[in-house]
Amino acid sequence: MIARRAFVFIAVVLAACGGGDVPGDYEKLRAAQARLRKDPHDGQSLDFILSKLHAARKITRNNAAAYLRLVAADPNVRSAIAPKAVPALIEVAQGHEDAESEGIRALGEFRELGSPAVGTLIKRLTGASFPLAQDATGALGNIGPSAMPAVPVLRRQLRDSDATQFGDWNDAWSLRIQSAVAIRRIVPDDREALDHLIESLRSSDPDVHLAAIMALQDLGKLALPALPALESYPDDENARNAVWTIKGEADMR
Repeated sequence: MIARRAFVFIAVVLAACGGGDVPGDYEKLRAAQARLRKDPHDGQSLDFILSKLHAARKITRNNAAAYLRLVAADPNVRSAIAPKAVPALIEVAQGHEDAESEGIRALGEFRELGSPAVGTLIKRLTGASFPLAQDATGALGNIGPSAMPAVPVLRRQLRDSDATQFGDWNDAWSLRIQSAVAIRRIVPDDREALDHLIESLRSSDPDVHLAAIMALQDLGKLALPALPALESYPDDENARNAVWTIKGEADMR
């Protein structure tokens, strides 16, 4: 479900950004990613996209990182391009300030093959802006068990109810929910993370309640122990959809 939503979102962003790009670059990037989808071992197309990660224009850099994120959603493509793409994206995450977000999210799309980026992503959690910390948290969760070294920092984020890092309550609860999801993906039997999501589900704040439902739904079968809590909201369509998704992934329908 996350992958489908992410794909649609990126496609819309890329289409919106294309008009302001260097003439021809957007079309060439789009053509290169299309060729890479057909032939994951097309080194020329990959090299072209990677070269644009350091283009002069911001839009070109962002589009290049976003296209890598798109093609990496295909397991066959990501396994073929990871040896060159992951180091290049790590460099982006450490360098271009205006392209860090797309680069960080692209690293997460490489799943376990993105494990060389764990150290860099941990650094993005501390002393960063909220959006970068949020992106790094999501990427670490997507990398999964290979991101185990990040768990202590993610757990501090999970327990930070005072928003000491960003100074905003909305950012704090959002990052705590995302941290819980990431921890659960890295440590599938982590009970503290799941209990936090169940506690958030019972929040009187409708935004927190909805965010918890969406988080549990995105966790799929990893959220099985939360089914009783979700089923206690039979009149909530979002909760019912989450139950349906979780049971489907666990072959319980």
